[in-house]
Amino acid sequence: MKRGIIIGLIFVLIACVNCWSQDEKKSITVLNGSSDAGVSIVTVKLSPKTFTPIWRFGEERNMFFIDAIPCFLQGQKPDFITSEPVYQGAKQYYGSLKFGNSKNNVFGFALDVISEAKPEFVLYVDTNKDHNLNDEKPLRRGDGSDCPVSLKKWGYSAMVDIPWESLIVNSPYAGNFKAWFFISKGLWEKKMYDFYSRTQLIGDVLIDGKQYKIKLMDNEANDGDLTNDGFFIATAKDQWLDASKQKGEQDKILAIDGKKYLLRFTY
Repeated sequence: MKRGIIIGLIFVLIACVNCWSQDEKKSITVLNGSSDAGVSIVTVKLSPKTFTPIWRFGEERNMFFIDAIPCFLQGQKPDFITSEPVYQGAKQYYGSLKFGNSKNNVFGFALDVISEAKPEFVLYVDTNKDHNLNDEKPLRRGDGSDCPVSLKKWGYSAMVDIPWESLIVNSPYAGNFKAWFFISKGLWEKKMYDFYSRTQLIGDVLIDGKQYKIKLMDNEANDGDLTNDGFFIATAKDQWLDASKQKGEQDKILAIDGKKYLLRFTY
């Protein structure tokens, strides 16, 4: 009887320690441009067991900056599109989404212009990179994504589902990576389009015996890779420290309890 009570108390104490460790505020700082001296490298292998894909934006919208540089639409069909569906509109424009870490990272598309007044566009994206748009789902305004206020009066937006296997070499993830394609009235007047990734990864990383929640999301690179953007690390519940990096910047080094760590993510 006493033995059972003692064992029960031990489990309660362990649970309490776990609760305290999860709720306590972690002392972490980010070192910019620090030398590699005394830095422990932590390699994080991304997989469904450690990191889960999410694509809600909400509170994450202000956590990072995506340099979504507009691109020009082309009036002539490019060589990387060899087969097309029967279009409804009298005019089509073409372009591509450059996403992923493979040598062939070009996802060509055609934009069928049925009407400019509404606007009424239909988008076909070569998500499997077979140069054939006949086997692709036609995407109409608002498909897969609520049209934001800025585009409701005049604009086009749709969510593009790109298979992970088409995006990342030897991807550990199944299903689709989500990218957002949009054209505002200002972009259309210049015959331009824009896009950026919506999928993020969230998971736990073990550093020196302690678990830390990490969030990976595309930022200025805007390439759908998620291993080359740095990261956000939770210091407490709903409190995130920015360790992301922009183009040309070095990996950010974390200072935790007087020790320095460099996190490197790989698929």
